[in-house]
Amino acid sequence: MAKKEELESRESECASADDFVALANEALADPADKDYAKELLNQAEMQCQFPAEYVAVAGGHANGLDDKDYAKDLLEQAEEACFEGPEFAAVGHGYAVYLGDKEKGVELIKQAADEASKPEEFLQLAGFAKAAGDEELANEMIGKLEGDCKTFEDFTGLAGKIANGGDLESAKVLYKKAERYCDDVTATVEFAMGAAKIFDDKDWAKQIMEDAETDCQFPKDFVALGGGLIELFEDTEKTKDLMEQAAEFAMSGEEFRDLAEGYWNLLKDKEASASNYEQALGDISDRTELTNIAKFIAVELENTDLAKTVYTKVEGLTQSAMDLGKLAQAIIDDLKDKEFASDIYTRAEEKVSGTNDLMDLAAQILKNLEDKDRASGIYRKAAESVKDFKGFVKIANEVNEKTGDKDLIADLLKQAQKSADTAPDYLATADMAMTILGDKELGKELLSEAEDRVTSLGEMKKVATIINEGFADDTDWVAQINEKLEKREANQDKYNEFQKVEDKATSLIHYLNLADTVMADLDDKFYTKKLLTTAEKILNDESFNFNKYRDLIIAINNHIEDAEWATTLYNYSFDQCANFMASRQVCHSVVTDIADKTVGKTLASGYYKKIEEGIASADSKSTYDYSKLAGAIVEDLDDQDWAKSILKQAEELASSHYEFAHLSLMSNKLGDAESASALNDKAIAACASAAQCVQLARRMKADEVEADVIKSTYAKGKDKLQNNIEKIQWVEGVIDVLGDKDWAGEIYQQLAGEMSEANDKAMLSNSKRTHLKMALS
Repeated sequence: MAKKEELESRESECASADDFVALANEALADPADKDYAKELLNQAEMQCQFPAEYVAVAGGHANGLDDKDYAKDLLEQAEEACFEGPEFAAVGHGYAVYLGDKEKGVELIKQAADEASKPEEFLQLAGFAKAAGDEELANEMIGKLEGDCKTFEDFTGLAGKIANGGDLESAKVLYKKAERYCDDVTATVEFAMGAAKIFDDKDWAKQIMEDAETDCQFPKDFVALGGGLIELFEDTEKTKDLMEQAAEFAMSGEEFRDLAEGYWNLLKDKEASASNYEQALGDISDRTELTNIAKFIAVELENTDLAKTVYTKVEGLTQSAMDLGKLAQAIIDDLKDKEFASDIYTRAEEKVSGTNDLMDLAAQILKNLEDKDRASGIYRKAAESVKDFKGFVKIANEVNEKTGDKDLIADLLKQAQKSADTAPDYLATADMAMTILGDKELGKELLSEAEDRVTSLGEMKKVATIINEGFADDTDWVAQINEKLEKREANQDKYNEFQKVEDKATSLIHYLNLADTVMADLDDKFYTKKLLTTAEKILNDESFNFNKYRDLIIAINNHIEDAEWATTLYNYSFDQCANFMASRQVCHSVVTDIADKTVGKTLASGYYKKIEEGIASADSKSTYDYSKLAGAIVEDLDDQDWAKSILKQAEELASSHYEFAHLSLMSNKLGDAESASALNDKAIAACASAAQCVQLARRMKADEVEADVIKSTYAKGKDKLQNNIEKIQWVEGVIDVLGDKDWAGEIYQQLAGEMSEANDKAMLSNSKRTHLKMALS
């Protein structure tokens, strides 16, 4: 009864047939409560769904209640429910073990064996066949398993499983076959260890290791063998003998290291271990390995002198600041040598440059060396690469926490002030100035900046609260901030309306229109700046369109008057330009849209200089590239000297009469008559035919060049002509382009005296008749 009372409370936890069978087996344990066990087995039977569950219940009836008839009935039910090989095998095992019906059991196990294909199935079947007394079938299953064994681990693993199943004889036969795979002393020692642990046969294990001694050739072999002797037999004397033999074979750094590890791991001999590590150092150059060795020597062997020697070698192999920091930390942890660590930190400081890395280094020096002055210097160096407000505040807070260096904090807050942009930024720095430094004047200066940048009622209230509480004696300022707060609160409905509009805004034009309204109704530059900042973010996410950026820049100039911001946008826009026309558009906007014309011209001048440099460095460039630039410089900057120098560069590239004529026209516009005349001469000199001379004259006439200049230039082309046909075409140009009949008549008369060939004279007569008479009529 006591057994039932003890176990009954656990019935509710049973969720399967196996759970009830397990509880029934506890009830059958001495002192057994068979009645309660039967109740539990009956409940288990009601839960049965699969053959294995029926077999388990049958085992309880046969072995625990000695009711083999009932067990047989359950096994027959189980057999009827079988579909797969493992199920037949389990039922067969039940017949053999629970009922002693080995014939029936073997029959079912063989049926399962015909279907088996997996190693785990063969292993189970081998155990079942062994239990059923069929040694032949058991060996057959083991043979199939053995066929899949290819390595030392395969054989020893399988032998272990068979041994765990109780068949030590078969397991040992299989285990011995693993010996063929012992290709070194380490594997042989592992084989010996298995002999002892799996089969509890230490004599066999010892014989294996004794035989292995003759195979030892390297220190690691002796160490491995010694490890086995220590673990299995605690044979210290023999292990010492093996280590002495190992020392005779040691030659390389790796072998001395093996010896060092062996002396410590097997014999805990600090002196011998350290001595061998010292001999190993010359051949070891891996930084990680040396670091581990140094730590081991310092912590385990307690040999600080040798550990320092190793760490010194590590230092010589260490280059990065991060690794140097880790090395210094290891020296602190393992050697407690602050002086040595300090030297390492000095090298790290010389190499590190990133803000966060420098802050980490400063923190390490504070933690390990307790040197606040040195840490402050590193924090100051960290601040040199900071560009934003949050970065300066982050360093200032850490300096306050770690060193309390108020001078450094003050410098950091001043730098933070320069990069602050919003009211919350200035409020944060003001708070630090007053609470950390106790500097009320600096706090007031920062609060004033915050006051000017308020963009919401919440920000205004925070500023007003601090001023009222901290600067109550400054009655004018208190009155001013309170008046601003009242105005803000009074106009809060408008701000709320604007906020609703802002929430719906999705494009540049939405934000620009809202900015115009805010300035017109409230004259709130800082809320307007917030709107324009959002507008800029929208543009940055779109494909570049300078016209949109120009609209934004004009709004900034009109409302914020922030030249630096406008310049940044112009710089960005200029960098996006892919051709001269686009760049010219930016430059023209700079000089026309920036209110301060001096600033505009200076900025545009820089852009035009970059364009000039770009043309000069280009693989392919033309006269017109330079002439377009010269024209733009004159129009936007009115810098004639610069334009003239640009035209000189263009002239070097010119080769055709059209190019020289174009440059002459531009020089004339610049008032450089001398250059214009020289370029006209180069233009006519570039003409290789009468047709080109005529083209030049037409071009000059279209450019409204003075008639006498065209005539004098055209006249120089006649002497370049070599045949009479060209000369006739040239004189026709005098009439057709210049309309100078008198001059043409003189030239016709002159040519008539020069020509001797009848055909030439006929062509000249025909030309004179058709051109000159037509002009005279």
